[in-house]
This record gives sequence, C-alpha cells and structure tokens, in this order.
Amino acid sequence: MKFYGYANKEFEGGLLEMKEVTVSGKPEDLLSMASFLTDCANKLSSNDNANFEHEHLADCDNSIANDSPEFIVVNPSM
Repeated sequence: MKFYGYANKEFEGGLLEMKEVTVSGKPEDLLSMASFLTDCANKLSSNDNANFEHEHLADCDNSIANDSPEFIVVNPSM
C-alpha cells in the first residue's frame, strides 16, 4: 500500500496538514482500512471516547505489509 499527498501546513514536530491524500492499495488493503476506520469511529462515538487517543492500522491488522506507510487515527479532542 502507498500513500501520496500534498501538504497544506506544517506543524511542530514535522506533522503536515494534508490538502490531498491519495491511497494506492489492493482491494483487501482498502477493505482492511475501511474496517479499521469504522472501528475507530465507533470508539470515538462511544461514551468512553476520552480513553481513545490514537490507533495504528498496522497494530490492528497483521496482514498490512511491513513496508506500508503508517496510517494513524487520532482523537480530534486530544
């Protein structure tokens, strides 16, 4: 899987706000990402969302290739 993007802003620590993100992946990788995003959304919409800081796709799916970029969901309230 590969990610491509164009930066909009750079934040402290080198984090970039992306203007655009393009994902290139096999169907099974995209389905895994969709399931991961659904799980994260469910955690964020639960009553216990304060305990959700961030989660890595690779930590939740061992089939993601080691050379894939990190895909991380962060609680926007953090």
